[in-house]
Amino acid sequence: MSNSKIFSFNTGIGFTFDKTLTDCQNHCDYFNSKICYAKNDPQSYINPGYILKCKTNDQFLKSDNFVQKTTKEIKRLNVQRIRFFSSGDFDHVSKKGLKEIDNLFRLCLKNPYNQFCVFTRNFEVLYQYIENQKNSIPQNLTVIFSKPLFIDENDKLKKIDIHPFLLNWLDNIPGIKQEEYTTDPKKSNCPKSVNGGNCFENNCFSCFEEKDEKMIIMIHGKYNLSRLEKWRKKQ
Repeated sequence: MSNSKIFSFNTGIGFTFDKTLTDCQNHCDYFNSKICYAKNDPQSYINPGYILKCKTNDQFLKSDNFVQKTTKEIKRLNVQRIRFFSSGDFDHVSKKGLKEIDNLFRLCLKNPYNQFCVFTRNFEVLYQYIENQKNSIPQNLTVIFSKPLFIDENDKLKKIDIHPFLLNWLDNIPGIKQEEYTTDPKKSNCPKSVNGGNCFENNCFSCFEEKDEKMIIMIHGKYNLSRLEKWRKKQ
């Protein structure tokens, strides 16, 4: 697999653009409950090259030459699909976050024959950029909005009631796919989280497609259910 100064290659999901978890730690239940994939991934703390790449990308996504350099890298690697933020999120400082999302949208428009997806919890930046600044989500980009985490008294995940305004907005913006989590494999429509393996082996590319279908991921991993239990008791 070709080396890249910009992208990482995750054997489970393919090419990804990753940042550090700096913009996650104060805003994400998955980070704070310690079930975050990136937080638990050994390469995120033992691979110096990966750590450096994430730190560099924190600044690179805000740079004026992001679209040009990243487009060249996509063509060099001859890659069809790129996922943003298997680690990290848009900056929660408004001006910086808006620059990042603008660069991502312009990258998608520059590469109309490629497919992109981005995972985010940053509603404020999404709303400002799409609603206030009147920008449309590119046809080749799926924005996957990860809803807050909640556990009921039986230690099972259930749908959380979020603010009606936020939910209504998410429901009515073309190109936004909502993401929820479950502990019941029968409720999940993410084959990788249920069957193991990777997205390719499961012949699943729903992160990039089926934009109107909600994504329901099963909590998986050796210690994640016990981590959820500890987190729930603190709430």
